Amino acid sequence: MAVDEADLALLGRSRESFASYWHGVDAQVRAAARTGRPVRIRPLVAFDFEAFCARRRLDPRGRDTLAAYEAEPVPAEELLLYQGEPADVLLQLMRHERDAWATGLRARRVLSNAVAQFGTAAEDESRADARQLLDTLVGGADDGDVLVLVAKAAGLVLGSYGMAVGRAADGTLVDERDRHRMETLLAAALLASARGTATLTSAPRPGANERVRVWELSPAGLTPSEHGELILAPNTPAPRGPKVDYVPGFDLLGRSG
Repeated sequence: MAVDEADLALLGRSRESFASYWHGVDAQVRAAARTGRPVRIRPLVAFDFEAFCARRRLDPRGRDTLAAYEAEPVPAEELLLYQGEPADVLLQLMRHERDAWATGLRARRVLSNAVAQFGTAAEDESRADARQLLDTLVGGADDGDVLVLVAKAAGLVLGSYGMAVGRAADGTLVDERDRHRMETLLAAALLASARGTATLTSAPRPGANERVRVWELSPAGLTPSEHGELILAPNTPAPRGPKVDYVPGFDLLGRSG
């Protein structure tokens, strides 16, 4: 499934307007939903699609190539479950899915390369470290906080991902799909000695400044940062609305155990 105008050129359909194309996609999805079966949708990720075509020696613009790509087995939980969204909302969801898939593909490539070089223990250990850090971050979040991780390796973007954190009487609420994706990115970042940031941004509250707790990602892991505003909002004009307070995140090592 193409989710941007540029993808149509990749598929050899650049003469078709994107609006017309997406109207057709929406019609296909709605027709599938009327059968009563769950409809799960996979986004088109350009670099993955091109790699797929190279492996299969297929013409990216071939008549049946996109169908072959869509038929590649993938975990069902990684697909977007259609729930009757209108066409414009579905498009935004698919663009988010495309970016999430691109991040996941790059992260899994790092993990696969580590396994090829050092064995399965490399991924297992990195995932265990990532899980512990993620549990500590989520455990220290307030209700409505948004956790965002951005990582770069070798000067290139490895990926970014964000997820909402909720709290209830029986514990912390995090979407398991989001948790798995975040864990995968963090595990890959740790293995790749990536640099970047992790942030917990508070939900807006009446009369209170927005608060952003900041950690810096480095080969040493995640450490609280005193330089959040300098890193995240350099040269940003003073906001007219509520001020944003950038504060160091809490000590993850002290909370983990």
